Formats: sequence, structure tokens, C-alpha cells
Amino acid sequence: METPLSQLASESAPTPRRDGPRFALATWLFATLALLATTSACAIFVTVVVAIRTALAGERSTEAITQAALEAVDSAPFLWVSLVVSQLTLLAGVALACRWLRVPARERLGFVPPGLSLVDSLALGLATAVPFALGLGAATLASLALGTTEDSLLGLERMWLEGGRVGSVLWVLLIALLPGLAEEFLYRGLLQRGLLQRWSPAAAILTSTLLFALVHGELPAIVFIVPVGLWFGVVAWRTGSVWPTILMHAGMNGLWTAAMMTWHRQPASQPMLTACGWVLLALGFVALPFAIRTLRREQSPARVPAREASRSGTWRLAGAVAVAALLAFVFLPAERPPQERTASAPAPSENRAPTLAELEESVVATTSCPALGDAGTIELELTPGRATRVQLPPNLAGVEDVVVQLDAQACTVWLAYAGERSGKGVHTRPRGIVEQLVSGQPTLLRIELSEGVGPVLARLTLEDDASTKDTRIARALDAGWAVRGRK
Repeated sequence: METPLSQLASESAPTPRRDGPRFALATWLFATLALLATTSACAIFVTVVVAIRTALAGERSTEAITQAALEAVDSAPFLWVSLVVSQLTLLAGVALACRWLRVPARERLGFVPPGLSLVDSLALGLATAVPFALGLGAATLASLALGTTEDSLLGLERMWLEGGRVGSVLWVLLIALLPGLAEEFLYRGLLQRGLLQRWSPAAAILTSTLLFALVHGELPAIVFIVPVGLWFGVVAWRTGSVWPTILMHAGMNGLWTAAMMTWHRQPASQPMLTACGWVLLALGFVALPFAIRTLRREQSPARVPAREASRSGTWRLAGAVAVAALLAFVFLPAERPPQERTASAPAPSENRAPTLAELEESVVATTSCPALGDAGTIELELTPGRATRVQLPPNLAGVEDVVVQLDAQACTVWLAYAGERSGKGVHTRPRGIVEQLVSGQPTLLRIELSEGVGPVLARLTLEDDASTKDTRIARALDAGWAVRGRK
């Protein structure tokens, strides 16, 4: 008797391995640990390479070598590398899990057309503005409670401020596509769908959302992620597909990044962007009932052959990326060149060190530090783009005055003294900064910055006691102060 070809094919196909919540959680843990390992390895590699190069260049100061290594890890190129490495690590973990299960990745992850009409898809996309606004409001309250700035909350302010037009467009596409694909495949695809095999929808969605939020680290980021993650989880569950959440995730990341770039690079556009945000939120509230009605209907992925679905999805995604890139290239502003800065805000951003002449020209007030130590402490309210000259009392370094300036973006405190200048980041408002006025000298300029998101206040004190220098630096480190070298 002849055996049918279909029976032979089914007998030769590998038997799928056992799937479920345990496997999904184990895969999430493996992928998360792998992400931490790869990003840490990149940071360590860059730190070691920069430290060795700095030492070979003739630098002997341990503090200077350490500072050079830390600045390399905090640089924009490393941000590109860490983003790509982290997201590719997640994608690799998901691919390995599907291969181990011996099931098609498209089927296991729900990467299938959702069977939604264009109107339904538009309603779901617009409704995403509501959980996004809830998360943003919660994150703002959390950042106020913790005394951090809104920019430091997201940690991407460097890319908002710097970069040419082409680089900015590439960054917007990268920050949209990579997390949109990798995180949705892992959390809404592999993890949530695995939990749904044994758990109730509420437990599966809540668990995947909390794990998704926790890996983002800081409390403001966590509270921002929760409402967005819950919304994505419900959409993926009811539609049986991760396509809608991939598009919503990518759109959210891309639009927010492009808006923040425009906000910081073209201050004149801020009223327009604010109005657009309110309009989008209003449309989200209007679309929300329609989106809920769509999700309450019994949904099932469209029955499309795998090869046809793959070809159709690839072309649609490529078309969407091409349109987004074209729009971003047309409307996204490049970093403002120095000549376009106004007289009221002449200070450059932290990504371009100002010259001594520029710092001198931005001085609008002069004050004096009457004495050494705490008795001579003065308080300055720093205004973005303006500088204050502080006349110092006689000291061992022979420094007569120091210029203190907060840059136009309120990102960096610049100090100019003795023919040198130094930049100090204030994104997270460290409790203070200890600055050596002259390398190798015991004279210290101590600046304590105010906490919170309001006006930047600086308490400036000049120390001139060689015998207590090391003790004061150790005390400052214990108090969470930053000890920085000249930049």
C-alpha cells in the first residue's frame, strides 16, 4: 500500500517540544540576562580601549584616564552601539527559543496579519495616545518626586540635541524599528502567548507588562511603561497578532523621538508641537470607544498562506519605513549651527564646548566670593544662556575669578578660569561638583546644585586648605558628588 505524501511529510516533521508559561518565563530570563551581559561587555570593552589609548597618549593622571573612559561610554556613538547590540540580543533569544520549540516562528509569535480593517487599525493606533499620555503624566509625577529632570527620565537627550539631518533620520528609524520588533516579539509574542496557554488573560497580560516595565530600570520609566504595556498586551491578545503592537510601538517611539528632536533644536516650534500633542490626545479619546468595540469583537488572524503573508508584510513594512524616512528627512531639523543661536541664548549645547571668548561674552552679572571656606559661600541662580563672573579671594592657585554659565538647554554648567574651561552635566542634578581650579593644586571650587526640575541654583564655595583636600574629596564622593576633570 502506498503511503500518502501528506502522511510522509507529517511523519518526517520534527515533533514540537513542550511549550507553556515555564518555558516562556525561562526564555525571558535568558534573553534579559543575555542583554545585560552583551551591553556590559560592550561598555567594558570601550572603557578598557579608551583607557589604554589615553594612557598611551601620555596621560598619567588616573582621574583623567577614568574620566576619558566614562565620557566614551556616555558618548553618542556608544549609544548607537548599545541600542543595536541590546535589541539584536533579544531577537537572537527569541529566534533560539522558536528553534528549540521546533515550531514556525511566525505561528509561535503571532506574526500574522490580524484581519483588521483600515478603520479598525486607525482607531487602535490613535487610541494609543491615551495610555501614552497616562504613562507620561505618571512618569512626570515620579520624576518630580525623585527630583530628576524629564530629559534624564528618558536618557536620550544627547540624541535630541545633536546630529545632522541624515544621522537624525537614521536614529529615528532605528529607535522605532529595533525596539518595536525585538520587544514585541519577546514580550507580546513569545512571553505573553506562552503564558496564555495556561494562565488567564488578565494574569498573562499583567505579568508580561510588569516584566516589560521592570527591565527599563528607573521608577519614572517603569510607571510610564505600565499603561502602554497593558494596552499593547490587550491588543495583541484580542487580535491574535503582534503586527498591530509592532506598528504602534514603532510609531510611538519614532514620533516621540522626532518630536523631542524638533522641540530641542527649534524652540520656536514648541507651541506648535504642544498643540499637536493636545490634538492627538483628543483624537485618541475620540477613537478609544471605537478601538474598544473593535477589540470586544471576536478577533482571529487572517487566514493567509505563510509565503504570501510574508511577502505582503515585507513590502508593507518596507513601504512604511520609506515613507517615514522621507517625512523625517523633510521635516526633522538638523542640529542648530552656532551662527543660528540668538543673543538671548548664546551658549552652545553640552555637545559642543564653548570657547573662552563665548563664555566671557555671555557674562551678564558679577559677584564675589568674600572668603575661603563655608564663610564665603555664595548662591547663584543660573539662567540658561547667561553667565555670572565670580571674583575669588586670594588663593594658592592664584585664580582671580571664575565664570559660571548654564547652557541654553539647561544641560551643562560651564566653568571658565585660569585660561581653561570645564563642562559639568546637570541632567540628573548631582548633589554637587568638586572642581580642581588648577591641576595638581589643592585649591578646590565646590559647587552644590539644587535638586528638582525648577531653576538651577548653585552654591559656590572656594576651599584652599591643602591638608584637608583628600578628606573633602572623599566626603564629597560619599555624599554622591561628582569629581570631574577639565573637558
